[in-house]
Amino acid sequence: MENKILILNETLLDQLVDKLVNKIANSSQNHQNDSEELLDVTQTSQLIKLTKPTLYGLVHKNKIPFYKKGKKLYFYKSEILKWIDSGRSTSESDLEQVANNYIFKNNKF
Repeated sequence: MENKILILNETLLDQLVDKLVNKIANSSQNHQNDSEELLDVTQTSQLIKLTKPTLYGLVHKNKIPFYKKGKKLYFYKSEILKWIDSGRSTSESDLEQVANNYIFKNNKF
């Protein structure tokens, strides 16, 4: 890659700065994903396919991440998806892999 030196006047510099600012603004908007979306009770219950009373029960027991502002409940989609992932049960093949790794690591035969 060849280094080039450019001489810019004030107008060209302003145009370059504006172009960069627009690129950064567009880039940050595009990189914001849906998982940072703020959801209400209805949207959250639809996302995780639970009834509203069940969702309120999980909130009451502090078993689900939530935010409360006044009388309103809010949920971040990313936190709800992480909460669901944290409840993943271990499959039989996963258990076999863990057992095999343990046997290999602690081979006494």
